Amino acid sequence: HIFATTEGVAAGYPAAKTTIIRNYPVIGELGTGDPEGMATRPKRVVYIGGLSKLRGIEEVVDAAALCNVLEGVDLAGPIAPEFLAMLREKPGWAKVRYHGMLDRTGVAALLGQSRGGLVSLHATPNHLHAIPLKMLEYYSTGLPVIVSNFKEWDYLMVEGAVLRVNPQNPASVAGAMAALCDDETVTRMARAVAAGPMHHYDWETQSRLAIAAIERLAQAKSRIS
Repeated sequence: HIFATTEGVAAGYPAAKTTIIRNYPVIGELGTGDPEGMATRPKRVVYIGGLSKLRGIEEVVDAAALCNVLEGVDLAGPIAPEFLAMLREKPGWAKVRYHGMLDRTGVAALLGQSRGGLVSLHATPNHLHAIPLKMLEYYSTGLPVIVSNFKEWDYLMVEGAVLRVNPQNPASVAGAMAALCDDETVTRMARAVAAGPMHHYDWETQSRLAIAAIERLAQAKSRIS
């Protein structure tokens, strides 16, 4: 039997032998947010995950230099030494804190100190047709999201909770950063996140599908034996 994470992946395998199990977060694992307290947080945004050019990190650093009201950007995750060295030469790096690799406790603490999460990935085939788990994790902790303007991700958009940007345009990313620095805007967006359909993006729903598929396989094997 085959477990696929998206319909696009599943399409390459026999339907009778394939179950779609989406890569959704465990709700509550990384904490929950209080919309009314979002405006008291530092004017910082966060990206957690692999740090590379195709994930839009160079534009994020350039955007930080353009956004005067932004206090800073927090980055955490693996990064190639040469790419890190290049980023350190940019003016925007003065606003960046690079935290290296974090465990889940460290990730939760960092998300709890931010006003918004970044998912400004470039439009590669893998990014367009994958489920951006980090976006859903940001939702799960109450964070508004700055997200690439891909139509392929429309189904994941929570109305009022996202700022869609051109990921290869630092000015576009900087404008979204500035919006999250506005207290009224970030509070309104955090309320939209809290009211959003997070129950649709909960790993618990997917784990039940996986268990059911395994039980069917076990029953089929029992009948054969």
